[in-house]
Amino acid sequence: MALFADFAEVKRMYVRDAARGRGVAQALLARIDRKIMSLADHPRPTGCKKLRGYKDPWRIRVGDYRVVYLLDDAKALVTIVRVAHHKEVYAS
Repeated sequence: MALFADFAEVKRMYVRDAARGRGVAQALLARIDRKIMSLADHPRPTGCKKLRGYKDPWRIRVGDYRVVYLLDDAKALVTIVRVAHHKEVYAS
């Protein structure tokens, strides 16, 4: 089952979020791109974790960054919630 991720919207969101106060290397942004796009084919990749204390969120690691996303298996949809440094991603 392939899930859909809106790449353009995701990229705008995480570049803004990840770049806030941090110089993020282009190589790291490319790795994050690849990981997000791979969620379309493998929504629960090796190493992903369901977040405790929440109903739906999952997370994957990309270096020191985390991609938090929601899965809707019924609609075959992946929704990226946040991409940020691991020290900042879970703070509200």
